[in-house]
Amino acid sequence: IWPKVERRFNFIMREQFASEGTRGGARWKPLSAKYAKWKSKRFPGKKILQLHGNMLASLAGRTSDTRYNVTAKTWEKFSTLPYASRQHRTRPIIVLTEEDNNAFTKIFAEYVDAELRSARLK
Repeated sequence: IWPKVERRFNFIMREQFASEGTRGGARWKPLSAKYAKWKSKRFPGKKILQLHGNMLASLAGRTSDTRYNVTAKTWEKFSTLPYASRQHRTRPIIVLTEEDNNAFTKIFAEYVDAELRSARLK
């Protein structure tokens, strides 16, 4: 079940970063004018929260900045980058839509159904 959960989560993160937050409901807060000017000169075309791509990589994949904890009953993934939680407060990164909730519900329902069918066969 957890590989399916992670695939869905990674998909959500890639879309959230690509849309600069609009996927989750609201565009991320713009960069300050001073920082936007600096960034556009040194890193032209880079989107918000994607200067080097480290945060996206840590959330939509697995890097040395990814903390990934799985047990039989829990799944947890987050970025250990020091600025990730600060950015999340002003630019919500992990936002689940109704579609996401439905997709996760379907993953869990399919898992439970498969487990019940397997138990009946034993």
